[in-house]
Amino acid sequence: MAARTLVTATAVIVAAGLPTLWVLSLAFLAHVPVLGHGLRWCAEAFGAHQRVPAWAGVSALVVSSFGAARAVRVLRTQRRLRQDRAGAPQVIDNPEAFAFTLPGTGGQIVLSNGLVQLLDDDERDIVVAHERAHASFRHDRYVLAAQLANALLPPLRPLSRRLRFSLERWADDVAAAHCDDRHRVATTLARVALHGRTPAAVAGFNGLGVAARVAALLDPPARSPRVTTIALLWTGIGLTACLAAVQLHHLSGLVVALCPD
Repeated sequence: MAARTLVTATAVIVAAGLPTLWVLSLAFLAHVPVLGHGLRWCAEAFGAHQRVPAWAGVSALVVSSFGAARAVRVLRTQRRLRQDRAGAPQVIDNPEAFAFTLPGTGGQIVLSNGLVQLLDDDERDIVVAHERAHASFRHDRYVLAAQLANALLPPLRPLSRRLRFSLERWADDVAAAHCDDRHRVATTLARVALHGRTPAAVAGFNGLGVAARVAALLDPPARSPRVTTIALLWTGIGLTACLAAVQLHHLSGLVVALCPD
């Protein structure tokens, strides 16, 4: 529930904040002596613009430009790693201990040689169960949403990291249910975390917040939240989405305010 809530909230914030940056950037560029002439269509559509403060316009333009470039890089990386053909878990020659699931419908699991040598059969089964949870629930889509949000709006980085942490907790609980031994999952996670790390572009076993994940696994399973709690949570997200929709609706008003007759 945490992962689904966070990805929804992230999408709502991006939908509300990104167009505002674009409008500020456009209004600023319309008054640049050289480039402004090429944006005369904006003035013809919305009237004669007043100047946007340089600090606001330059900041919006820099964030928008670098954000677009970073988003393109994220999408290219996702396309390069994507694997839609299912296959058995693969082992690659690397002394570090790590495991991850490639994005795509294939759910391809990759284990390092260092991890295979480090763990026994039962522990490797735990790792594979964790990675299969990532594949089964298509966590690669959540990871892509977090990476795009982080690229387009850098202030969302803490929210993106929290989303990825929730995905790892989700897969941890699935692995614990698979082997029916939360303590064994916790010790396996701790061992792997001491000997390697997971690439940032994929969902992997020893990802974010290892200490917090181990502590959560050593505690009893969390109870399912009450229906009223879930209802209140999604009501809050729904209200936020409505406010974001109002924000998008009033972008024309923002343009008019920046570009009065």
